[in-house]
Amino acid sequence: MNTACQNRAPFPPGTPLSSFLDAALHFCTHLKGHHDLEETYYFPILSRKMPCFAKEMEMPSQHKQIHGGLLELKRFLKGKQRDLEKSQMMESSNGQGFEWERMKEIMDMFGDALWRHLDEEVEMLGAENMRRCWTLEEMRCMPF
Repeated sequence: MNTACQNRAPFPPGTPLSSFLDAALHFCTHLKGHHDLEETYYFPILSRKMPCFAKEMEMPSQHKQIHGGLLELKRFLKGKQRDLEKSQMMESSNGQGFEWERMKEIMDMFGDALWRHLDEEVEMLGAENMRRCWTLEEMRCMPF
């Protein structure tokens, strides 16, 4: 999506705007679903020995930061999808008439938080850190 905003056209090149909007909305839905799964099933277990996963701590609060921008992006994309359906915006593969700058502004609202979250989560769930917090037997008993 970032590449599309930079190029001011759907990505990959030649993608119809309607397909691009569908893919971008799927991203929003899947990221929200991924975070919901983590918060419901994984974080409560991990938080027993890893406080950063406890409610209102680092990882869940990063999700909140990300979701504010993600919700705004979803609203924007759905609005553009409606405009396209009403033919208020020309369906073309070059994305003419699409507000690429606005989409980039919205993504920038949560982009840094998302990248930071990904980096920190990978570090926290890395083998070395997990070994410090959990025994092998405890790891084997985790339901994921």
